[in-house]
Amino acid sequence: MKQVLLLMSFFLCFHIYADSDLEEATKVAEMGFKQYMSESTTPRGIDDLDIRDPETLKNATLGEPIEIMKLSPAAIVNYKQGDGVSQLLTKNCAYYFPILLYGKVRMLMGVYKYLNLGHTHYEIGSLSYVWLAKEFVKIKEQNPELANHKMIFAECYAANAMVFSFPELDDQNLQFIDFCGDRTDRAPQYEKLLTADELVKIMNANIHEDIKREVRR
Repeated sequence: MKQVLLLMSFFLCFHIYADSDLEEATKVAEMGFKQYMSESTTPRGIDDLDIRDPETLKNATLGEPIEIMKLSPAAIVNYKQGDGVSQLLTKNCAYYFPILLYGKVRMLMGVYKYLNLGHTHYEIGSLSYVWLAKEFVKIKEQNPELANHKMIFAECYAANAMVFSFPELDDQNLQFIDFCGDRTDRAPQYEKLLTADELVKIMNANIHEDIKREVRR
């Protein structure tokens, strides 16, 4: 599927004291979403959402966060068969917040932790990831029995890949959303979830040897 450009540059910084990363990220997302909805009457890129009437956006709501984990080259190279997803992914201090219209996810808001002058804080880093929102919907539709299960995403820049998992299902399921930048118009098949062992084998074959040598030093 063709990559969709961001609807707009939307960098906000809210300094919030909270008990946890998720709580702080959620408050930032809620405040940013409220401000965006109150100030934007005709957002750029609205055609990407196939919305004819900008007034429709007044019905948008913010969904539950999806954690974005990190899948590092070291984790892939050092993975041992049977280790599972929990051994592969590490915390990334980042979340996607779905934006829904009439109950359907239409775009995602990225909220990330940044370091500034020795202090960390969460900011809205991007809006909208329309292409990824569409894949999120496909994953849910193709796995109706997992519709109420929490999903996590993970990014691996070394392999130009994004993957997802349902951690409540088991510690083995893992599948590609985007691999080596291969987004086509054909609908990806998400019904068959790979195992961590299978996915690592594929990714190992596609990570540059220079990166592997650096990891093994």
